[in-house]
Amino acid sequence: MLSVESEYSISDSLKLSLKGDFFIPGNTEDGLYGKYKDLSCFGITAVYKF
Repeated sequence: MLSVESEYSISDSLKLSLKGDFFIPGNTEDGLYGKYKDLSCFGITAVYKF
């Protein structure tokens, strides 16, 4: 599994976040990748504070 996360502040009150979890095949052919490959996902979050 590869997990990536990034944040960016546009201003003092607005922040954007991007997070992704990706299931990728490993070096061995143990047959487990097929069970988890559909669970890869990503999300975008915006936070506004006032």
